[in-house]
Parts: sequence; structure tokens; C-alpha cells
Amino acid sequence: MKSVLRTLPGARRSALWMGPLLLAPTLVLAQSDTGEDTGEDSDDKRTLPPISVWDYGIANERPADSFPAPVTALRYQSAIDIQSRGFAEGQADITIRGGIFEGTAVRLGAATLFDPQTGHYVLEVPLDPRMLTAPRVDTGVENGLYGFNSTAATVGFDWTPVSDYRELAAGFGDNDLNYQRASLGQTFDRPGGTLGVQVSMDRSESDGTLDNGDHSLKRASARLQWVSGDSQTDLAAGYQDKFFGWPGMYTGFASLAETDNPESTLLVANHQRSYDSGEFQLTAYHRQIEDDYDFDRSTREIGEPGAFDHKTRSSAVAIQGRHELPALALNYSAQWTGDKLVRSTDLTSGPFTSRDYLKLTLLPEWNWTAGSNDFSMAAGASYDRSNRDSSEVSPLARLQLERPLSGAILRAGLEYAHSSQVPGYTVLASRPAGLFGGNDALGRETSRETSLFLGLEKAGWRTELEVFQRSDDDLVDWTFLAGAPFARQANAVDLDIDGVQAAVSRRGSRTEWVAGYTYLDKDSDYGTAQVDASFYALNYARHRLTFSLRADLSRRLELRWDNEYREQIDNPLRSGSDNAYLAALALYYRPKLAPGLTVSLVADNVSDDDFQEFPGTPGSGRQLSLGFSYIW
Repeated sequence: MKSVLRTLPGARRSALWMGPLLLAPTLVLAQSDTGEDTGEDSDDKRTLPPISVWDYGIANERPADSFPAPVTALRYQSAIDIQSRGFAEGQADITIRGGIFEGTAVRLGAATLFDPQTGHYVLEVPLDPRMLTAPRVDTGVENGLYGFNSTAATVGFDWTPVSDYRELAAGFGDNDLNYQRASLGQTFDRPGGTLGVQVSMDRSESDGTLDNGDHSLKRASARLQWVSGDSQTDLAAGYQDKFFGWPGMYTGFASLAETDNPESTLLVANHQRSYDSGEFQLTAYHRQIEDDYDFDRSTREIGEPGAFDHKTRSSAVAIQGRHELPALALNYSAQWTGDKLVRSTDLTSGPFTSRDYLKLTLLPEWNWTAGSNDFSMAAGASYDRSNRDSSEVSPLARLQLERPLSGAILRAGLEYAHSSQVPGYTVLASRPAGLFGGNDALGRETSRETSLFLGLEKAGWRTELEVFQRSDDDLVDWTFLAGAPFARQANAVDLDIDGVQAAVSRRGSRTEWVAGYTYLDKDSDYGTAQVDASFYALNYARHRLTFSLRADLSRRLELRWDNEYREQIDNPLRSGSDNAYLAALALYYRPKLAPGLTVSLVADNVSDDDFQEFPGTPGSGRQLSLGFSYIW
């Protein structure tokens, strides 16, 4: 009973799966889903990336624009709305359940990554995604338990076991795209355990789908892993140097040829262990991001205000786990983080340049059985503090039911979660007026969420429905005023958000698909602030449908298809349509005469939709690429 109940939150983390869109081709392909043996051997299967729509929530883990990054596995997910400037692997914001980019966190192991300058860089994770598991989405109580400085949600990655492989990959496409990749993994049996080594190097460059939309990306990452009995220890290091341009990237003025050049370094140590009465995970990291943003690439910088050069560092130690006692189980987590604004040309007006943070969470859980019903009840709280801000206690409560039902498993849950966070240095230390106007009077943000969850799982089918209501108080938003058209201003807003997420997924022997729908409605109050438009808090889709399909068309040909249709809420800054259809389509071919070789044809934004994901910022165009990957 306990092991079953402990998997119930995992169904929530794995996304609330995709929206019903363009189902006719799926139904046709499903006709051939007979479960018959295709005759392929395991060596051929090994040439394909280990992707499952069921686990990842998407079909394409390879983009057409560049090499894969952790963000690639977040595109087209029903529970995650990725808003990108150009292509997602260049710059992308995460929004979940109507939150904004700074209200969503990314977690590696037990520790939440933190960028003290801006949440725009939360996805700067310079690691080969092959090192990481499929992403999980923590909302509500799980975000309160596992998240840090996030009010909406946390996207969590864990560490995969190292396997033996060698990979060389390369590709090219229109807009002068070319990319290369070299990666290897190797395990060594040693007395008492297994030592694993993994190294990856990637690069790509392109002129982009728009003028001044070029990029040049480089990433190197490495990992050592020790597996012994019920424990696994990982030491990882990553370095990434990005240069990418996009018109109106952050300002929303397409006439400005903006560029960004974030250079990130990450060192991570992770240890996880299971024991008879529980499990725990301990993570430590050190992260540095050095950024050079230009709002006009045609001008020459001299390192003065307006150059927008920043360097930040952050370090953290975190633990999370579960310990089972005779009468109850204790879920717990803790994270300490310290940051430093090392230098900046423009973040010079804040009251401080360093800050320490601490979060402690304890969530006792009681499990019992009544007839054929398994129940779980949890109630606890989080404590957040920093040496620069007020402290906050956040209650958490959850009630769950699991029962067999006509050969299926029915799951239901009701929960309440309180969370809080504090704003970063771009808010607190920018000058009060200018291109990005700061506001050092803004303080701790709080959020209260209530949600009801229903799920049914039977013989390869999974159906889920969640209804939620969240109230965000003093959320930091960036706003527009017609009287000052060349400036953004940081202002606090109170938001009431109502939402519905529905999903259905199917796993067969030759096809997998996930489909879902998300509805959001917001009511906003900016107090006395003068606001004509919002760049983030009120930039959301009222209706969003997603659909992802992976299908074996023959013994050696595979189709992967991701789709999104959205009806965006009206925004006076957006030009063009408020509706969009976006899709990624790929074909993978494995030649019989070349075992280990995979040839892929990938297209992003198949419809060439020019939808502005950020109001005023041009959307990315269609991108095609032909790739070759050889694994042995």
C-alpha cells in the first residue's frame, strides 16, 4: 500500500499530459497498433534516443534549430508553457498555471537552481540532457515541499544512470544552420560498485529565421558517477557560452537588433540513497552567470550604464527525503542558498548586492486502508527566510484516495498550498526609470493555491483532470505605460487565477500519444500603479491545446509529431493574431545496412506561424534540418 501511495504525487509531477488536437491522423495510425513483433533487434533500437512520449510528455527531444538542451523536453507539454525569444534553446521563459518566468524554478536533484539577477536565465543549465531524467512538474503541495523561491511551480530533473555508448552527430539546415555533437558514456566494474564516466561536447550556429536572429552556441559537460548498492553519487560540471540575437528580444521593439551573450558555469554534487525505512537525496552546487546584453548591436559599448553587463554567483546546499515511522511518514526538505551580484554596469541602485536564503519544509503523512480504498493525508508547513527580507510560514495540506475500479485505478486528491518568494536584483537594483525601471520597494511575494485532482489509469490509458484556483499577492510584473513607451517598469500586482487542466494519454506497442487542454482566467489589480499593458502576468493563453504522437510507421521509420493551438488573451502591445498553431514534425530512419546510424529530418514551426509569444517581439519562423547520429 505505501509504495502505491507514494507514486500518486508522481502522476502529478509528470505533467498533466497533452491537449486533443488533430486526432484524425492518430486514429488512423492507431489502427496498426496491434502489438505484433516488428522483427527489429535490440541493437537497432539502441540507435534511437531513449525518448518516450508517455514519460516526457512530448515526441521531439531534438530541435531543428540547434543541439538538444534540457529546455527541449519542455516544449509542447500541456502543463508547461514555454515562451521563447527566437528558438527555445537560445532563450526561453517557463510559465506554469498562469505564473510568470520568475515564479517558476528548475531543480536538479534536491537543489533548486537560482539566478539572482533574473528568472530569464533559470533555464541556463549547461548539461547534456542525456544526463538527466524526464522532467517532472511540481505544483501545489509538491512545489511547496520540493521547490525553492517559486510561487507557481518547479520543474525537476534527476540523474540518469550512466550507460555505455559512443555518439557522433552532425546536422545542417536552412538559414545556414550547422551543428555538431560528440558524446560518450562508459562504466567500469570496481570492487563495491560501478564507476561511470560521461562526457559531451556540442556546438551550433545559424543565421536564424529572421534578420539579426543569428546564434552561436557552445556547451561542454562531464559527469562522474558511483553506484553502490542502494546509493548513487554524481559529480557534474558544465560550461556554456551562448550568443544569440533577436529583434526586440526584451524590449518588444522589433526595430532594435538586440543580442544576449550569457556565459554560464555549473558545478554539482549529488548523492542519493535508499534504505529500509526511506530515502534521501543531498545536492550542492555552485553556479556563475556572466551576461552581456545589448539592446542595439550596432552601437559600441564602453562599459558604462546602458551596457547591461552583469556577473552573478550563487551556491546552495539542499536535502530532501522521506522517512517512514510505524504510524506515519515524514517528508522533508531544506535548502540554503547564498548569492552575490559580483559586478554590474546597470544594477547599481539596490540596497544590497548579496543575500542568503533558507527554506525548511516538514510534511508528515498518514496512510491507511479502508476496504479497497487506500487513503493518504499530509499536513505540514514551510519556513522561508532571508537576511534581507521578511520571513514567511507557508502551510501545506493534502488528502488523496486511490482505489481499484473495474480493472482500472482511480486516483483523487484535494490540496491547499501556500508559497512565497522574493524578487531578484533586476527588480531591486535597476534605476527607477529607464529601459528597465526597477522598484526597490517591492518585497516578498506570496501565493495560495487550492486544487482538485482526478485520474484514471487502465491498460495503457491514462486520463487526468485538475481544477485549481490560485491567488498571487504582490507578484512582480513588468508593465507598459503609453506615456513612457520606451521603458518597462517593475510593479506589484495581485492576481486571482482560475484554471482547468485535462489530459488523456495512450501507450501501445507501436504508437504513443498524449493530448490535453488547459484553460486559464485571470483577474488583476495593480493598485495605484499606472499600467496600460503587461509583458508577463497578463500575457497568457485563455485556451491551449497540445497533442504529441510517436508512431513506428515501419520497421525502420518513425514519426514524431508535436502540436500546439492557443488562443492568447488580447494584449495592446501585440501585433498580429492572438491565435496560433505551432508544430514540430520529425522523421527518423535507421538504415539496415548501417546499424547504429539514425537519419533525422526535423521541422520546427511547420506552419511558419508568426505569432508573438511576447507582445511586440517577432515570432520565430519555420526551421528545417537534416541530422545524422551514429551510436555504438
